[in-house]
Amino acid sequence: MLKGKITFNSNATDGHRMVEQMVHGYATQDLDAILPLFDDNAVYRDMSGSGEFGNTKHGIEAIKSHFAFYFKYLMPSHSYDDAVIVGEGNRVCASWTLVLGTSLKKSSQHRVRGCDFFVIKDGKVVEKCAFLKFSFKTYLAIARIKIMESFGFNLLAIQT
Repeated sequence: MLKGKITFNSNATDGHRMVEQMVHGYATQDLDAILPLFDDNAVYRDMSGSGEFGNTKHGIEAIKSHFAFYFKYLMPSHSYDDAVIVGEGNRVCASWTLVLGTSLKKSSQHRVRGCDFFVIKDGKVVEKCAFLKFSFKTYLAIARIKIMESFGFNLLAIQT
């Protein structure tokens, strides 16, 4: 669900346009739009996990599996709003607001800022690093949404 605004820049470089497509793909949870933008040997560094780089996925198949699981089980009820994309050369950054519970009433949704840092080579993303202003409240929002979904609540029926 793409509910918010994504800033598109008509004077953008190829890297900017690629990241715009990727942000839109994530906002709409469209793996078919996201995966062709990654290099076959790309690295994805997740916002969670231990160590300096968090959970790291190597290669397109690992990235595909990660996001297929993420979209289906971890956060099927989410989107990204207010994306702003900046960068120069082969380094591009997209900042955005993660909206958890897009199928809930607006007052029940949880919003948190984050960003992705991309390295682009030969027209493909070779590295994507995700960062999120994660808090205990964010964790609770994810858990609440997952509990509601697991009990079969028709979240779209209670949307405002």
